[in-house]
Amino acid sequence: ELLIVVAISAILVWVAVPSYRSLVASNQLSSTINLFVATLALARTQSVARNQRVAICASTDGQQCNTEWYEKGWIVFIDADYSNSRGGIEETLLWVQEELPAELSLRATAAYKNIVAFTPTGRLAWGISGNITLCFERTPAIARKLILIASGRIRVVSSDIKSCNL
Repeated sequence: ELLIVVAISAILVWVAVPSYRSLVASNQLSSTINLFVATLALARTQSVARNQRVAICASTDGQQCNTEWYEKGWIVFIDADYSNSRGGIEETLLWVQEELPAELSLRATAAYKNIVAFTPTGRLAWGISGNITLCFERTPAIARKLILIASGRIRVVSSDIKSCNL
């Protein structure tokens, strides 16, 4: 009887563990993409409220724009001189996000690879749409994609990609 219980338990664990891992990965992607959406919303509302250009860029040190990989962390700052980089006292730092867990990848398409900026009207500074994809390295099939629309609106969709190397 004990052997039968152990065998049934082993089968249940064998079936349940992959589903549980997938659920955990999906939840981690959802919470991380929601964090980035909240960051974009912060930048957009601050640009309108302050009537200044506000930018988000990838940053490893929490002070300067110094990478293209948003998973290394990012900052939100007032880009008073429209230089697409943070410098000087007048360019106030509004938010610092630390590095994401190692298995997550957050990459943008060409237009937004270095910086996402909002004008004082709340529109995207480049005036074109783009994508930012959040991917779980071990399971790229359950990625999340942010679609940035030129008007400043943001949409999140589930995306099926083959590789996290965008």
